[in-house]
Amino acid sequence: MWIPVVRIRDNVNQESTAYRVLLSGREVARGHLRPEMYLAIDPGKTTLAVEGEETTDPTFGLPAKWIPAASRHRAKMGGFTVVDAPSVLITHLGETPVAMRTSC
Repeated sequence: MWIPVVRIRDNVNQESTAYRVLLSGREVARGHLRPEMYLAIDPGKTTLAVEGEETTDPTFGLPAKWIPAASRHRAKMGGFTVVDAPSVLITHLGETPVAMRTSC
């Protein structure tokens, strides 16, 4: 299995919660992370309302909400897919099209 090098750099011209994935200087993916929260992704069959900050899952484009840790269990019971912020980023990197993950 080949794993490309990932370099993380701060950019003061970007929102503090935003990230971008660049390949040869070209943006191939972007998103926002809330490290202190969990992303509750609505796969289309949720049964409970969960309070949170409305957003979109950066990987698959599904409706989602950033929720506090205290709401994780309720969201899972209501049918949401609940993911921590590092896993959101890792999934997004993993689902970036293979053609875009070539060495530079």
